[in-house]
Amino acid sequence: MESCVFNSSRPAIRALDLDDGVFGCCIVQGPDGNLTGNDDALLELGGKIEMRDSEIAGGGTQLRIRSGVTTALSTTFSSERVEVMESAGLSVQWRVNAAIYNKNGTLAQSARLNVTDHLNQSKEVPAPGGIPELGYMIEYWKTYNETVFYSPYWFNASEDGLTCDLSVNVDHDMDLNMVLRDTSAPAINITAPVNGSFLNRSQVIVNGSASDETGNVSVRVRVDSGPWITAGGAGNWSLPLDLAGTSSRPRQRTKPPTARSHP
Repeated sequence: MESCVFNSSRPAIRALDLDDGVFGCCIVQGPDGNLTGNDDALLELGGKIEMRDSEIAGGGTQLRIRSGVTTALSTTFSSERVEVMESAGLSVQWRVNAAIYNKNGTLAQSARLNVTDHLNQSKEVPAPGGIPELGYMIEYWKTYNETVFYSPYWFNASEDGLTCDLSVNVDHDMDLNMVLRDTSAPAINITAPVNGSFLNRSQVIVNGSASDETGNVSVRVRVDSGPWITAGGAGNWSLPLDLAGTSSRPRQRTKPPTARSHP
């Protein structure tokens, strides 16, 4: 059935022993009020059935799965009155779209996405052009005597040392926009003059090294509270300084790529 509207007392639909049945884009509106447990369900299903993009509303039992497996894709229930009989199962899933962006707003062309569900099951999802192929993701799996939740999910996107972490409850259709950030501070070291050395001259060349997992754009150095001065080089850098009139040793700072640093 496709694109149907039912406004009915129970049962609205009874479909048993179906093979590859489809129930799509339908609205089932039952009577209002909290009807008691022995009432017929709004929907009674059996076999292999797919429900998608539908809405089940009204009091009492809304769905009863008598046999086989029913998959509910992007389908909402106005209550939790869902019954699954022995040897039957219900999988509730939602459509999740995602895109992975660099900080400058461009898609991260070679990004990777790792997804971990509530059961600590992890998988890597391909992200060609920065758009992972997620599709439908399971919220929960319900059988006669057990409900297993897969949500919340943890998402970790990465590209060239940049990362983005996100925790999401998948209980409705959603679009995720993940922006990569550099979460590790750069490292810097002054190699000359050595720490604690005494100089008998005011002119000195300061040398050092710097590293960042995303690469360095520049290294800047200052003496006391003076201005920051950009050194030459990045991984290995140097800067001539005039220390006349100063009393403190140089201090240093690295600057990672603008597009890959924290705001």
